Amino acid sequence: MGDVVKFPGALVDDPDFVLMMARYSDGLVSESQVRKRYNFDDATWDQLGSDDKLVSKIEAETQRRTRLGETAREKAQKIFNTRVPEVLSSVIDDPSQSARHRIDACKEVRAISAGPENTPAADSRFTITINLNSDGSNHVEHYNKSIAINADDTGPNDTDTTPQELIPFITSKKTDGGNGEPI
Repeated sequence: MGDVVKFPGALVDDPDFVLMMARYSDGLVSESQVRKRYNFDDATWDQLGSDDKLVSKIEAETQRRTRLGETAREKAQKIFNTRVPEVLSSVIDDPSQSARHRIDACKEVRAISAGPENTPAADSRFTITINLNSDGSNHVEHYNKSIAINADDTGPNDTDTTPQELIPFITSKKTDGGNGEPI
């Protein structure tokens, strides 16, 4: 035990520990990983379950992660990282598979191996500048938006902070049966 653990008070207020225990509760990390990280002996490990405040915090964190989809994403990543490359490899190496399936598996492996560096960064932005000075005025419009989809995104130079309204539907011009006049 020793130098790492100040039980139980410090662990209840340690968000990293509560997160680690929520991940353990979800089956994402093993008991041995938790014990190794925090240097728990058998007595300390047995004592963790008897602290009601700690158990409540871990349960609340587990529920929060489940509601936000963090647990599902992490489990999917674990499956993807451990099993998908093997499956794709078996499809690529299997001569009885159709050529289309083997090529699709190759494309997927290439995309996986390229990694996240080929995707735009979350803070990447695009800028559009429109110069509207045909009538002698010097009116310029600037649009500076995030590449990531975000309806509430405002650029660093935006002065209009009112939220943009969505049009609930678009109406079409109705006619009165033949003469082309609107109703």
